[in-house]
Amino acid sequence: MTFLMEESDPFILNQGSTYLNIVLASMLFGLPMMVVNAILQGIGDMKTPLFIMFISNVVNVLFNYLLIFGIGIFPAMGVAGAALGSGLGRFVGFLIGIAILIKGEKGIKLDLDVIELKVDFEIIKDILIIGIPAAVEQFARQSSQIIYTAMVAGLGTATIAANAVTMNVSSLSFMPGFGFGMAATTLVGQSLGAKKKKLAENYSKQSTYLTLVLMVAASILMYIFVEPIVNLYTDDPAVVNMAVSALKIFILFQPLLGLFMVLAGALKGAGDTKWVMYFTIAGNWGVRLVLSYILGLRMGIGLNGFWIAMGIDITFRSMLIIWRFLSGKWKDLDVVNVREKRIDRIVEE
Repeated sequence: MTFLMEESDPFILNQGSTYLNIVLASMLFGLPMMVVNAILQGIGDMKTPLFIMFISNVVNVLFNYLLIFGIGIFPAMGVAGAALGSGLGRFVGFLIGIAILIKGEKGIKLDLDVIELKVDFEIIKDILIIGIPAAVEQFARQSSQIIYTAMVAGLGTATIAANAVTMNVSSLSFMPGFGFGMAATTLVGQSLGAKKKKLAENYSKQSTYLTLVLMVAASILMYIFVEPIVNLYTDDPAVVNMAVSALKIFILFQPLLGLFMVLAGALKGAGDTKWVMYFTIAGNWGVRLVLSYILGLRMGIGLNGFWIAMGIDITFRSMLIIWRFLSGKWKDLDVVNVREKRIDRIVEE
């Protein structure tokens, strides 16, 4: 990710490698925790995943503090301590999630006495039909982020720091879109499963309206207080100036990002993961990376050029997702009725 830098910073390479080694190993617990949360959200239980993530993040922050700075009996481990704190948070979240499923008081139970390690190709086929496009979408998004970060790194360490601050602040600001997108996924899936297409459409529209209102309000507040927010992360004048400027650009497109997240969640709830994948690939790779290179590097606009490219990408994907949603085709996918068809077949046999 630093290959475009004129001279790679050994500190970034060494510390970054240490951090990633530990964090990637901790995904042995992080991925199952994500699956447990998705299972609970799928049955409409949003509170329990919130509780799991809250405890996981409390553990994360607590041990970050203890292990980064070496408080009390804990050694000062710096970046490695930050990674270990994240890993411990995921481990605790995983244990809580598994315990909740085994206890079975949230509407679904993991019965250890009847677990059978059997490959059910019918069920696996259903999972892959929806899961592969969703996985490819995430791969496209994350891989484009790696290339994006590599290009930003070519502008120097201060720009890397400013971009990191901008990403952190922006990720907090679009949480309403993320939350209502997950709600739309669950509500649309349940509505279509109950053959209530109009209800699924209404859930999608109302979630979108609510998200737009909240995101516009959040954008206004962020624009007013953007500099004090950035100052919470760093006091380096160069980093602050670049981060403030980039965030002001992102804020203009923030409501559209929320719209995309909600409608994408609705399509995912309907099993229409292929089109979300297509839009993500086209936007992240065909628009964002190309324009980032042209605006940020070739035209010399710098970090602002990268965030202008991101804004254009968000606008492009938002228009595509609106088009797909208005087509109404997501309400009539065969995947919605897969389980019912299987049950009918079993009854006939």
